[in-house]
Amino acid sequence: QLKTREGDLVKRGQVLAVFDSRPQILADLKKSNARLQTLEMEIRLQRLELTRYQQAANQGAASMVLLEEKQYALSLLEGKREEALADRQGLEADLADSELKTPIDGVVLRVHSRVGERPGNDGVLEVGANQEMEALIEVYESDVSRVSIGQAVSLTSENGGFRGVLKGQVER
Repeated sequence: QLKTREGDLVKRGQVLAVFDSRPQILADLKKSNARLQTLEMEIRLQRLELTRYQQAANQGAASMVLLEEKQYALSLLEGKREEALADRQGLEADLADSELKTPIDGVVLRVHSRVGERPGNDGVLEVGANQEMEALIEVYESDVSRVSIGQAVSLTSENGGFRGVLKGQVER
């Protein structure tokens, strides 16, 4: 989904496009969070059970083997929690990559991919920083003597590269 068009002004961090993988990543993230909540609850219960068996073993009412089994079960649950946390971290990274954000303030110069198309080598779109630009301008040899450094310049596009008039000055 494209959120902008050619010629639109954009601000740093603005979402320009959302990729079709986003809904699935959001669903997977929700599932991952539910799994983590379940594991946290199981760990709390396992710790309570371990405490009870520890007290029973100290009084001779439970065997050390049973206590060790409960400790092992807690270790397994904590390992599963670490795996789930790593999975969630990967999903959060994928979620961040499911949106295309502009790294700069500027203007959308060209859209290379339309909705439903797979982006090619040129990417999805081009954004240019239009606050300060340089233009290479051809001047007839007969007119060069009328151009001087620091002179004010007005630029228009003959081929529709941009609309309106750009103001600047001769730098060299």
